[in-house]
Amino acid sequence: MPVELQLYEFIFYFGIITNLMLGGFVLFHSRKQIDTAVVTFLFLTLMVVLFQVSHILGIKAPNAETSEVFFALSMTGSVLILVFMVHWIFVLTGIRSKRKFVLTLIYITGIGIALAEIFIPEAFFLPSVPKMYFPYYYVPGPWEWIMHLWYTLVTVYLLIELSIAYQCEDNFITKNRLRYVFFSLFYALSVSATGALLFYDIQFDPLFSSLFGFYTIPLAYVLIRYELFDIRILAKRAILYGVVTIGFGLLIMGMNNVNEYLQIIDPDFPKWIGQAFIAALVGGLALFVWNKAREADILKYEFTTIITHKFRTPLTRIRWAIAEASKGKERLTQEQMQDTIRTVANANDQLVELTDTLITLNDMGNMERGYQETAVSLNQLVERMVQAYVPFFQDKHIVLLSHITNEGLVVKADPKKLEFVLQIIFNNALAYTHPQGTVRVSLAKEDHRVVLVVADTGIGISAINLPHIFDKFYRAANTSGTNTDGTGVGLFMVKKIMERNGGEVAASSLGEGKGSTFTLTFPLQ
Repeated sequence: MPVELQLYEFIFYFGIITNLMLGGFVLFHSRKQIDTAVVTFLFLTLMVVLFQVSHILGIKAPNAETSEVFFALSMTGSVLILVFMVHWIFVLTGIRSKRKFVLTLIYITGIGIALAEIFIPEAFFLPSVPKMYFPYYYVPGPWEWIMHLWYTLVTVYLLIELSIAYQCEDNFITKNRLRYVFFSLFYALSVSATGALLFYDIQFDPLFSSLFGFYTIPLAYVLIRYELFDIRILAKRAILYGVVTIGFGLLIMGMNNVNEYLQIIDPDFPKWIGQAFIAALVGGLALFVWNKAREADILKYEFTTIITHKFRTPLTRIRWAIAEASKGKERLTQEQMQDTIRTVANANDQLVELTDTLITLNDMGNMERGYQETAVSLNQLVERMVQAYVPFFQDKHIVLLSHITNEGLVVKADPKKLEFVLQIIFNNALAYTHPQGTVRVSLAKEDHRVVLVVADTGIGISAINLPHIFDKFYRAANTSGTNTDGTGVGLFMVKKIMERNGGEVAASSLGEGKGSTFTLTFPLQ
């Protein structure tokens, strides 16, 4: 078997496994509330699997007639993929009820073409023939143009509907999801086009088309709301694992071919050496995947440990204070009683603040809930925040310098969430700057944006930690020695709130011990 065909099949098989896993993952994730979007996505992934399995069977069929049947079945799957894709997007954009007639028409025509391909395959495909390195490949029949005309009309219509929905959508989360749908569609169209060229005897290697099955990954993402872990982190890791797995697979295939070649040129060459090397590669891959899979559990364990500790500390102080107060007024002076009350009050404030943080973190999955957008004077808000933090910086002997423009800078945002963002940024500057250090706050207008910069001379951020500073639950190693109450979710929430406001947040640092700078950019109203 040619190496190109082995690679082609391997990627197809990996795509089949990916779609089965995605369907199962989405079903498991949504098991408490299985709606139309989930069901439609499941059928979509099953049709992708049907297409891919039938396609491979058609290529490896024992004869041309059998290959023709499998290829007809694979094209049936591709037609139904587009049908369920339209249905799923209509549900996602909320236009299904308004487009009932169109959706019904697409179902009727799509199922009609699919049934015709099954019962009269010779009308759409002629007996398969060898092409390039494929034992059998598609040969278009007299009615094949009907299928491709249907594909073109439905795809163009779908892109028009998506464009209209995107332009009319005000909800930030839905709009962001639509971007992923656009990407997925263009990806699918691009890779599938490379396979269609050989369909018409254009000698173009369709290897790239074997990646078609992975187009459902972004679609799975838009179905999954943010929960304990950021799904984008999982998606990035899934892609990394996929690339590494494919790389290992190709390496194993290459070693197997090398081993067979060595056996041909030297029959006395020990075959077990190559097999042992392949076994070592498989073991290394398994170890890699196992270690990476443990990272999520480790993050969750560390977060749970931190939260438990944060709750236990103020609760312990309250218990001690109550124990002290229970001694009775006759054994405590008035000053001691006031100190006890202050201890309980401070511990209570800590618990309230920690609870608010966890509630805000939970609301990150549905930012629109409770979000009250209004015009906010950023000048006044930042100035008020600076004045509120002056005593805290003074107590720690940190110089706080501010330069806030007098120009009226009004942004559209939720005042409470914006204040929460500033609190996180100011708290970090206070926590991670050593005594005798300096924190500079500046607010200015740049073009049609407002830029807030908070720069400190604190512990800084290493080049290794900097790309992950906004990841959920992430805490840099050098923060452990600062005696802070961080949970690793503050900057993650800052990033989410800024994105919801149409703004951006960025961090920069020259390295550990060289301070850090946080830049928040807001669009002017």
